[in-house]
Amino acid sequence: MSTIELEGEAKEQYTVINDYNYGSELNVYKAYKKDDPECHYVIKSYKTKETFERESQMLRELHDTKNIVQIVDVYLSQSIIVCECALYDLETFLVHQDHIQRQEKIDSIIKDIISGLSELQKHNIVHTALAPKNIMYFQEKDGYTESWKLIDFSAACFVGSYYSYNAKIKLNYSAPEVIIANEKKIKIKVDFTMDMFSFGLILYFLETGHHYWDGVSEEKKEEILSTKYLPLRIHDPNACCVIKSLLSKNISRRMPLDKFMRTPYYTGESTNLSDYEINEEASQSNSTSVSRPNSTSLSRPNSTYLSPLRISNISNLSQDSFVAENWNYSKFEIKNLTDPLDSYHALEYVFKVLGEVIENVVGSGRKHFRKDDIMEIAQKMRGHLKSFKHQNWDNNDQKVKFISILKNQVHLYNRFLWLVVRYCAVKDRVVNSSLAKKTSILCRDILEINSIIKAGKSFNSHLSKLIMALKDQNNDKIQSELSNFAEDPCLDVRFDDDSNITLSLSRWYCVTSQIYSDYIGTPSTEIEVRGEIFVTKKLFFNDIFATGKSLNYLNYKTFLCIIKEISFYNDHQLNDNDFIIRFHGYSIQHCKCNLFYDCADYGDLFEYFQNNHNSSEHFYLSKWINKIKLAWGISIGVKYLHNQKIVHLDLRSENILLKYDEKEETLMPKISNFLWSREIYSGKTSAYPIITLSSGEEVWKRWYDPDRLRNKKRYDFLPPSDIYSLGLLFWEIAWCKPKNLPFKDVPIKNLYNHLTYNNYEKLPEFPDEYQCWGFLINGMWKLKAEDRCNIMTVELSMRKLFKANSEIVRRMKYTVHGTFKVICQWKITVYFKECGEEMEWEKIDQQFAIEYRMHIQKNESHDVIQKYYALNTEFETRVKEENRELDVTNINEKRAGKSPIDRVQEEIEDE
Repeated sequence: MSTIELEGEAKEQYTVINDYNYGSELNVYKAYKKDDPECHYVIKSYKTKETFERESQMLRELHDTKNIVQIVDVYLSQSIIVCECALYDLETFLVHQDHIQRQEKIDSIIKDIISGLSELQKHNIVHTALAPKNIMYFQEKDGYTESWKLIDFSAACFVGSYYSYNAKIKLNYSAPEVIIANEKKIKIKVDFTMDMFSFGLILYFLETGHHYWDGVSEEKKEEILSTKYLPLRIHDPNACCVIKSLLSKNISRRMPLDKFMRTPYYTGESTNLSDYEINEEASQSNSTSVSRPNSTSLSRPNSTYLSPLRISNISNLSQDSFVAENWNYSKFEIKNLTDPLDSYHALEYVFKVLGEVIENVVGSGRKHFRKDDIMEIAQKMRGHLKSFKHQNWDNNDQKVKFISILKNQVHLYNRFLWLVVRYCAVKDRVVNSSLAKKTSILCRDILEINSIIKAGKSFNSHLSKLIMALKDQNNDKIQSELSNFAEDPCLDVRFDDDSNITLSLSRWYCVTSQIYSDYIGTPSTEIEVRGEIFVTKKLFFNDIFATGKSLNYLNYKTFLCIIKEISFYNDHQLNDNDFIIRFHGYSIQHCKCNLFYDCADYGDLFEYFQNNHNSSEHFYLSKWINKIKLAWGISIGVKYLHNQKIVHLDLRSENILLKYDEKEETLMPKISNFLWSREIYSGKTSAYPIITLSSGEEVWKRWYDPDRLRNKKRYDFLPPSDIYSLGLLFWEIAWCKPKNLPFKDVPIKNLYNHLTYNNYEKLPEFPDEYQCWGFLINGMWKLKAEDRCNIMTVELSMRKLFKANSEIVRRMKYTVHGTFKVICQWKITVYFKECGEEMEWEKIDQQFAIEYRMHIQKNESHDVIQKYYALNTEFETRVKEENRELDVTNINEKRAGKSPIDRVQEEIEDE
């Protein structure tokens, strides 16, 4: 039996023991680390890059989750993943157990599977190939801790994405819709219900000891695909009812995970089974039980699917769907009398935010967040939301007042979310957080949490009374209840810090239904980019491409920096400037904040220098005029910041993103990353990130001005600091070459002393018309801050430099194009006469368009321009001569295989 040949770093780290004889392609191997032969691992290889990227992405997303196999190493060059090693799978285990032995183990097995499924749903992941073979028994290194874990995520998908045909998956545990998709080789939208059907078949296997369908029997397959309920023969009535509900063919009626977790089968409590039974006749009389998609709906998701509105999976709350397909939640904060006032959807939005509070509270695992109380509030609010949906309310003044109450409640629940994030930022992970700080924050949290929960209960009480008044259609009673609602002091919760920050954070919050991760259809972008500071990944946000960004390092300082960046965008309208990256909002998931920005087509400027520095495309930076335009755009963005009394403090190529401007046909710079930024002369935004790098070098300090390098704590952060960094950024643009860091041969610890001796970076040789740019840069990186020019001078100089040279280039292009037109028309005229055809100007114009496009696609250098000037006189003379003396000749040349038009094109190529 063959084994994999490890290469490179993988070979240095691991030794393969033998083929594990596992996986659909027998591509799983057992190995051990060379420095620890006693500890075994599993190495999985892949035949396709797409499958490798898919599984590695999913396992990274599920890192440190319970009852999910954990990834240990990834080797991109060989497309292999190293994971922890299991003892055996569930199918192998149960084959050797009798009924009594199975019943003894079944509770612990189910609890572990449910824990794994809960983690998947928290991360919006659907396994799609859940089966006993993909549930394995693991023993931790301590030799005592044991658990069942879900494995094999090579076919997993994110909720809302599209599942594609997969020939390698055995379908005997798949949902009917998955089987149909595979048979017809079509795509279907992924949903949690797929895994719940598979889970139902696994429960059947646990209860009976045999598979419902072995994957071969056509009779059993037809039973699964039919609209009828599966004939189950299970002695335990609890189990029978639950499994029957899980195996419902009607997807909308299939039991969700949170409802299963409340069943007596799972909890062991005694209750009325009729709550979980399904009326078979009623169900079958409804619409089609199994969605059978057709090939017309299988391409990339359209706008309806780009932002699927997913109800958050809230433990102990049912997944009743309150979906607002046409209501934009991002406009919640700007509703006024001139907008459509949809009070139901506004209330639903509050409920969604509350649901996300619960998800994060559960994820934090901290008791002081009072999970049970907040879930009770959500349960009652769900009932009120159902009742409120059917009320008629035509008074716009009253609805405006009600929405203002809802806004306040969103502020409170959003505050709760930030309390969770803040606590996770200062708890045991951060060594520098003292016990006193943790205790102080904990006390503050408890006081605020108590106030928010009290406000939530009071909110529900008033909402119930308002619904009763609306049912009675008594306007005076409605007005009275609204007044009591708005004036309740319990809802007017005040916090110690800046209330304006609390409001701005609430305004920019995005519920998860606005976000859709489009990884599966684009394997090349599927793996998130994990940089030194940020983790970034592409996604859909409200139907547009966006970039999601989160911090690698979670501590109290970075927590404050995130809030600072959101506040800058809110208070200083940074989205109003075309040269600052547009901010769309943020979400809080898994106790972490994710920020959403415009997607930069060409990445960041540093990345550009590494990959595209020699490109000949007309808009690339190989041309000096494009360098000038890019630098001018950056200076406009910095000028806007300084006018807003903000200093950026981290201007370097990695923080300049590039978008392609189709109108201007050029790369447009976008300033990003305001974690280090601060308001001038203000102490309230003075937080700076604390980051420890594995490389040991804080590379961004190479752009620091000398005073900041010397003494950060006593340094006044003023605009001259940005000017110095901007000078070094211009130096990067002027050179436009890879691996070009400022003073890269000087250790950062010695950099200040190096600068005090008036050591500057060497500038490239500028063309004559751009010499003044070099003079400007020399004036920007002066040692003393007071000697540097200001941003007004920089921006004005770059503007004049660009406009003066762009006008020259424009005139040269105009002259060249005019000369070329004369040449082309003469050659085409000659061609028609040689072929003995009449000179129809329509044909000549068509042929000229072909020739002219060929010319436009060429790179116009000064050499080409001079050639055209030289040729112009010669061709004018020849045109006059040929017009007098030309006769119809060389017609046979066309018949010989080489037409005059071929010769024309060759001549153009030569010229």
